[in-house]
Amino acid sequence: MDAIIVLFIPVGISEAAGVSAAIRDAVMDVGLVKPIVANFLMTGPGPIDYIRGDSFRIPVYPFPELAVRALVQVSHYAAYRRQPLGHLPDLDRVHMTQARALARAWQTNAPIWIGSQKTFELLALAGLESSSPSFDRQSLILQLSLYCYIDSLFGPVLTVRTATSQMAHSRLIPLTDRDAMALAHGIVKEESVKMLADVVERLTDLFLRVSRLIDDVPEIMELTIPQVMVNHYEHAIEDANICLEPRAM
Repeated sequence: MDAIIVLFIPVGISEAAGVSAAIRDAVMDVGLVKPIVANFLMTGPGPIDYIRGDSFRIPVYPFPELAVRALVQVSHYAAYRRQPLGHLPDLDRVHMTQARALARAWQTNAPIWIGSQKTFELLALAGLESSSPSFDRQSLILQLSLYCYIDSLFGPVLTVRTATSQMAHSRLIPLTDRDAMALAHGIVKEESVKMLADVVERLTDLFLRVSRLIDDVPEIMELTIPQVMVNHYEHAIEDANICLEPRAM
């Protein structure tokens, strides 16, 4: 048994506080050795949110489905914590010193969108090229949009959407190799793309390079790439724009 769900269904006059105390005492006697949640199927004033012990709290849910969902999320989080740590990989064709020098040269006394031409100059220094006439649109299998911004609480964030879904896939920057690969896998799975390994490799490289640019050039406030085309061999960026923060006074 990996977890315990305690169900309390009153069939007459009952005291929820007494039941809570009995559950608490039982856990204190045996020890909290497994995840425990409770469900009190009852109405009336004074709902119980937690069963409180000396060193633990057992959450109490109004419906059993909510208790099960909570355990599922705990299981997913535990699996995530057991994964090996990722690392920030070395990337070829990356010239971040030049990119930051350009960004500083283009700054003004106010936030400024620098336009697609200058944005592509910065993207090229991260190893990302704009689309070319040689890109095989007939073999197009996926279209994405990317948006990077600075969250006031979490810092730089990368958000990805596909052309066929409004679901947003977000990750904190900088992305490790595992972060980028997990993001790519999630998008490929959502779109039911074939030849998974090739596409995941292309997307992983794209996400890592965008992450590197945003992380190493802190003058960038926002990056928007409204369309990225992906086939089994390469990806192509159709348009892009960057907003730079004001020059430091």
